[in-house]
Amino acid sequence: MLLGREHERATIEALVEDARGGHSRALVIRGEAGIGKSALLGYAFERGKDMHILHARGIESEAELAFSGLLELSRPILDRLEELPPRQALALRTAFALEAATTVDRFAISAATLSLIGTAAEETPLLIAVDDAHWLDSASLDALVFTARRLDADEVAFVFAVREGEGAFPADIFEELVLEGIDAGAATKLLESASPARVDPRVAQQLYALTRGNPLALVELPRALSAAQLAGSEPLDDPLQVGTRVERLFARRAAALGEGARHALIVAAASNSEDIEPTAKALTLLRLDLAELDAAEAAGLIRIDRHRLVFRHPLVRAAVYQSAAPSERRAAHVALADALAGRPRYAEQRAWHLASGALGPDEQVAGALERAAAGALQRSGYAAAAAAYERAASLTAGGPDRLRRMYQAADAAWLAGRTTHARQLLDEALDGYQAEPLQGELLALRGHIEHHSGDQKTAYRLLVEAASLLETRAHTDAVASLIDAFECCLWSLDFTRGLQVARRLDALAQPGDGTEDFVASLALGYALLSTPSADDGLRLLEHALELVDTRELMQKMPRFLGWIAVPWWLDQSEAGRRMVSDVVDLAREQNAVGVLPEGLTFLAMYAMFEGRWSTAYAACSEAATLARELGQLVQLSHCLWRSAWIEAARGEEHACRAHVGELNELNQKLDMAWNRFRADRVLALLDFSLGHFEPAVARLEALVDTLETRTRWPDPDEFVLADLVEAYVRGGRRDEAAETFTSLERFARAAPRPWLLALAARCRGLLATDGEFVPHFNEALTRHQEAGDPFEHARTGLCFGERLRRAGQRKNARDHLRAALTAFEQLGAEPWARRARSELRASGERVRRQDTGASERLTPQELQIALQVAEGKTNREVGTALFLSPKTIEFHLSRAYRKLGIRSRAELIRGFAIADFDPSSADVMPPGNQMSALKPRPAVTGRKVETASEPSNRRR
Repeated sequence: MLLGREHERATIEALVEDARGGHSRALVIRGEAGIGKSALLGYAFERGKDMHILHARGIESEAELAFSGLLELSRPILDRLEELPPRQALALRTAFALEAATTVDRFAISAATLSLIGTAAEETPLLIAVDDAHWLDSASLDALVFTARRLDADEVAFVFAVREGEGAFPADIFEELVLEGIDAGAATKLLESASPARVDPRVAQQLYALTRGNPLALVELPRALSAAQLAGSEPLDDPLQVGTRVERLFARRAAALGEGARHALIVAAASNSEDIEPTAKALTLLRLDLAELDAAEAAGLIRIDRHRLVFRHPLVRAAVYQSAAPSERRAAHVALADALAGRPRYAEQRAWHLASGALGPDEQVAGALERAAAGALQRSGYAAAAAAYERAASLTAGGPDRLRRMYQAADAAWLAGRTTHARQLLDEALDGYQAEPLQGELLALRGHIEHHSGDQKTAYRLLVEAASLLETRAHTDAVASLIDAFECCLWSLDFTRGLQVARRLDALAQPGDGTEDFVASLALGYALLSTPSADDGLRLLEHALELVDTRELMQKMPRFLGWIAVPWWLDQSEAGRRMVSDVVDLAREQNAVGVLPEGLTFLAMYAMFEGRWSTAYAACSEAATLARELGQLVQLSHCLWRSAWIEAARGEEHACRAHVGELNELNQKLDMAWNRFRADRVLALLDFSLGHFEPAVARLEALVDTLETRTRWPDPDEFVLADLVEAYVRGGRRDEAAETFTSLERFARAAPRPWLLALAARCRGLLATDGEFVPHFNEALTRHQEAGDPFEHARTGLCFGERLRRAGQRKNARDHLRAALTAFEQLGAEPWARRARSELRASGERVRRQDTGASERLTPQELQIALQVAEGKTNREVGTALFLSPKTIEFHLSRAYRKLGIRSRAELIRGFAIADFDPSSADVMPPGNQMSALKPRPAVTGRKVETASEPSNRRR
């Protein structure tokens, strides 16, 4: 019976009722040992008895066994595996060791867990409860948290019980219920029901104060007191910490059972399974009898239920184990290891028992742990592999084997997202083992981790040193380190060092190796764009583009995905978008969640330039969500600045500044000068959009100083000279505008890219006299037709219309202003549209602000779903692509219908099928219809580019 807890019971009831009504929620119950977490889970089971209950319990000794908790929880619904997409079903079978191990992306297992639970919930509501979730193995926990965060409109309730201060259950993700002790009235009733004798009211008050209302302590402490103490005629013992006191009571009760029963209980406590068979066999090996445990069951310490042995409370197990002598614990583990010998399925458990039974360095045990770690790696159990490798290293006497195992532990910890621990392992290895053969590999991994999560200058130093140590004996690793070092230079805006690294990489690349030729051509080509040899750089980039195969790139070289931007520098936007679409489609198809943030970020880059801002914003939002969950901080920074750029152009000041603020916080950790430049660039655009030209000038001037020193082949994402010229002109500072235009023309001559020539012509028109500006603006509009980018095209039309109106050519002005207004409205760039409307009114035309076409703007998730549905996918296919359940897709899609004023999937597809906006077209979609800005270009899948057959010296 659950006493008190009215608020907590109401919370549980609401959670269960919401799940029955199709609203998924997750609740974390936190509290100290014995506070009543398991009792509340029992109450949830009672309230959800008509639901399908999936239950698992974290066990401390199983915390390093990958996917053990998820397997326990999923057993009742494993028959639904056949209903999952084949890749997802394979991922779970591999994780659960139900099929021969194949390497699987760990996030594919999370996606498969989502599909399995979502599929089961379509038949009957689910109540998923995890007791002692703080001890759940991290691979299982990751999969369940991933799933719980993405279920929205499904009939699923999650309850996680977590002991405060134990384990590493993530905080501030789900709704939390922090348990305090029960109230005095409930405590008195509990004492009366549990005490073997009458409890004096004053003693009851003392016990309540001592235990702070902890139910387990209130039940156990009276049993350890004499009748005189309970009656108040003898004093109580000095207060002890409740958890410690209760553990001592359990240990004392176990010790009173007799030697045979106590030893049997120690074996049961050392076992990492509730399965009674290994314990029984180990007892036989120790010449003990399973019947010895009958006394422990009679004493209420354990419960034997058919083939299971369950401790009454985790504190009982802890008390028995900790009170045993070290020799007794080691003997128990050795016996359990022998009991599991010859059973491949239990190889990992056996290895850990052997490790717990070892007295000191033991190569045989270390080898068993290393094999267990390799098996965990194959199943994407990176945290379990890291722990096994680390323990194996501690059992290795020294030398290269110990160093290798420390390296493997750090690598697995990094893959598991335990960045700090990976750094600590590597630093320990580097401090203790200087001049060892593996020092190059250690430095390379340490630099790689620093590059993606820390200081770029430190990363550069580590990586360059690693490459020097590796190039004569581990050529491929040396190349990889130099690629990372080159990226460090880019992100730090250190182009001088970047060119040095690129030349070194080019010299190191082996002739005939397509992969090395590809990356060396890219690095040197990109580096040369910032030098007078930009033409040579372009030729190298073209050569790299001939070599690339996006499918092979994603499958074999996922770390090089950042280089799919090469068409961007060749002004081949169409080819680049096709490559990126291919990568994203493949990542979704293969459940390669870890690849998606980078692919989506580049998809957003091309979409932004093509004026498909809603598509870009949706891609950035999805990428940012995934990057946060995966700990990909660099990719998160890219997502943040692109989202902020769109918000700046749309005049969404609050959202823009919030994203820039988060970006700046990240920059303090990452030390990326590139992103600091981008953050200021976004704020300058925001000032410009809002008409705050003086603040914009101050920001742009500082950015121009950086631009002058960093590149001769500018990036349209970041180029600022044209904005500064316009800001000077609008502020009446024509001399400074003319001086800045000189720099702009120098860039345009050095890098005659269509978009840059268009901007130069626009600025020439802004600076020209009243009789000379028209040809310059006409040239700019022609260049824009070639370059794309509807936003800049519309800005030129706005500037042209403004000048024509002021020159008295009102009719001609209206044509350009109308086209600009249409573009701005379709892009959602309201501040710019407002400016165009104002100019049109000043030209004598009556203009009314167009209706947006929907009462509310679609949320990023609604946009993502609408874009996928517009490609003709079913709800289930969209759910698989976006890692959401079909019910969640249906829920958000219905909201999108309402906001867009449509009623069916067919209407949505028809609306999205309208051609992408073209500023030069007179037959444009009526302004305000959101779907014109959302329409995705058709994705091209399976695209393959022929690999050049010539050897790599072609690029030289």
